Amino acid sequence: MNIIRECKDGILTWTYRFATMGMAALFCAAHAQAAQSVTLAWNPNSASGIAGYRVHYGTSSGNYTQTSDVGNATTATVANLTSGKTYFFAVTDYNGGGIESSPSNEVTFTASASTPVSLFSASAVPAIVTVSDPNSVELGCKFQASATGKITGVRFYKGPQNVGTHVANVWSSTGTLLTSATFSSESASGWQQVNLANPVSVTSGTTYIVSYHTAGYYSADANYFNTSRTNGYLTAPASAASGGNCVYAYGTSSTFPSSTYNANNYWVDVVFAPGT
Repeated sequence: MNIIRECKDGILTWTYRFATMGMAALFCAAHAQAAQSVTLAWNPNSASGIAGYRVHYGTSSGNYTQTSDVGNATTATVANLTSGKTYFFAVTDYNGGGIESSPSNEVTFTASASTPVSLFSASAVPAIVTVSDPNSVELGCKFQASATGKITGVRFYKGPQNVGTHVANVWSSTGTLLTSATFSSESASGWQQVNLANPVSVTSGTTYIVSYHTAGYYSADANYFNTSRTNGYLTAPASAASGGNCVYAYGTSSTFPSSTYNANNYWVDVVFAPGT
């Protein structure tokens, strides 16, 4: 007997035809939790002697490279899915002797492309838009992410006197240059962004520095990093806990910034795509 069951969660709607076959569980993808997670639900097998269920999945139809034993549960959340990839799921049940059924019908789920995030909103404005410092300097700020992903861009706030060519850099906490890019098509003032031709892979909990080089007259807030700042996946640690959050290095060309002063914020920001 075939049964039509429709699953709706306000985000995704699937209609599947279920076939009752032996010990196989009736299976339904019920709720997409987040960009890299999906919650699955199925009808329990009413036959006696069922000891548990297993969720099988992979990135090609019928080829399940991952298996999760969920015991007697009839729902399961599968996390750490790669953004943009389509996954195929099926469920089996098994008895106390370890005999496993054939797979249920197969359902698919495509993990949504992740939305890039930054520490500061587009409406954030420095307290001091133009610092009266005419010297060339590299200005950077530290951040950590609570998820793996990639640095896809660098932002900085520009005052009207902060003119000339600006070069963005991404560094490890120990001074290894990971990538660079030059800003183009800048506005006269406000937030500027450059997208990286070579995005940098980020390890969760690791400190990175995003910086830019300017001819002077940058923006700043004193004592801004007396406390840590968090937005979503991103945290900029407090200066006292990080050896100074925002850092600088004077020079006519880019160099690793390591000096710090007064828990300043130099308004340099990251564009981070989680889970990519």
